[in-house]
Amino acid sequence: MFGNSRAPGGVLHVYIEGDGTPFRRRDQIAEDPTPRNLLMLRLMSEDSVPSIYVGRPCYFGLFADRECTPLMWTLRRYSPEIVASMAAVIGAESARSAAGTIEIYGHSGGGTLAILIAERLFSVSRVVTIGANLDIDAWTKLHGYSALEGSIDPVTAPTRSDLEVLHLVGSKDTNTPPSLVQSAARARGGETVRIVPGFDHACCWESLWPSILMEPPG
Repeated sequence: MFGNSRAPGGVLHVYIEGDGTPFRRRDQIAEDPTPRNLLMLRLMSEDSVPSIYVGRPCYFGLFADRECTPLMWTLRRYSPEIVASMAAVIGAESARSAAGTIEIYGHSGGGTLAILIAERLFSVSRVVTIGANLDIDAWTKLHGYSALEGSIDPVTAPTRSDLEVLHLVGSKDTNTPPSLVQSAARARGGETVRIVPGFDHACCWESLWPSILMEPPG
């Protein structure tokens, strides 16, 4: 985790990267799942608000830690222990910086975790996801992947009526297609989905991000 988190009484922005590379090939688990395309780090660099970049457990060189196993970045990538660990880190950093509220931004699987973390941290006021996997069962079936046994599925997880949520998805996204995101958002109580023409799963979110950050709450 790193960033400028001095936010006494104000808002703290939290950035979470996607799933990275859980598998080297479809049938071979990666030794190190760390993402190669650090989209959220680039987006954070455009943010003038106090922000932190939170790595996922076992990522960014920590895959060899005693408590890390490949399950933590494959089947259990959104497990209760992963969510609890990240929520604890974010909560502690929010307290240390004396932030009044938290906004979490996540790409792909990082968006999945952002939603699940916000359900545990009531100081989170807003979540913005980019190409988030909001229906794990439907997503694995779409791509022919093994079911993510042990992971929490956002489509059936509890929701907070006081949480502001915006799901961004590119019109050309084939990883988490707009129809999949829309269906899950409806099932989660009608969360807002914005389809961005011409964008895909990774491109071209840097061009849009300043305007997203400038949007007023609500």
